[in-house]
Amino acid sequence: TTAEGGCGVYSTADHSALWTLGARTNDPAVRLRLSPGGDVVAVKFQNGRTEVHSLTAASDAPPMWVSDVPFALTQFSEDGRMLVCSHADTHGARRASCIRLETGAIEANMPAPDHNVMTCDATASRVAFASEVLSVTNVEDARELWSIPLPAPASAIAWSPEGQRLAVALTHRNNPESQEENREFADFPVLIFDPETGRQLSTFAELPSNAARLTFDPTGETLAVATWHGGLLWGSVQPDGFRLRMEGAQRALRFSQNGTKLAFSPSPDELGLLELVLPAIRQAWTPQA
Repeated sequence: TTAEGGCGVYSTADHSALWTLGARTNDPAVRLRLSPGGDVVAVKFQNGRTEVHSLTAASDAPPMWVSDVPFALTQFSEDGRMLVCSHADTHGARRASCIRLETGAIEANMPAPDHNVMTCDATASRVAFASEVLSVTNVEDARELWSIPLPAPASAIAWSPEGQRLAVALTHRNNPESQEENREFADFPVLIFDPETGRQLSTFAELPSNAARLTFDPTGETLAVATWHGGLLWGSVQPDGFRLRMEGAQRALRFSQNGTKLAFSPSPDELGLLELVLPAIRQAWTPQA
């Protein structure tokens, strides 16, 4: 987004503009979400309106889809065909809508549990909601498949592209009736769940500050986490796998489609690309007695 209230999408190769939206000083763009294929962008404006634009259309083409309903959250499906939006209806009840991008048709409009983060599987056939409860809903019949209480409210969530894992980052807070902290974890945990059953598979990490963004690589075998206090973690989802840490802000986090690059924010005013190489053991060595 720009200081004048507009926004744009730019090439990482030569920094040229691929698509721009002019200044809107009275109603600035406040959040962008790019589709996995990089050909569609969802823009949220200050007044709550959401516009979906095709990056392959002419610069003056109208949006593919527009909603004046103030959506709180939006999420593209991994196949790039659906956009899932979370909002409150006129009575204040939470709902989720699934929009097919090719036609702009709303294919599902279903009740949603209380949540502050949301994600969907690769085809948007299931949606996961999390706050103090983690749940998964089947989109076709709006049926809740399972739900479990969480040890603390969720701050971020991600569904692995191959569909085998749900990552949930938790906050922790003090017990208002006690001077001592009432929490299960020493720090801010990121937990891995089985999306079929809700069973916790592992604890990915316990972080020194709250996680703002989570993203899986295309294989679902590694996970990247950006925290609110300038930390970036990339590691294997296996409990005994590698963990690499560096500085980074929470404003951006996204793997390339081939998994060899990670877009991130080195500081609040910068965007950068990391070249990724998976660590490998060159030679095993066992000390002799």
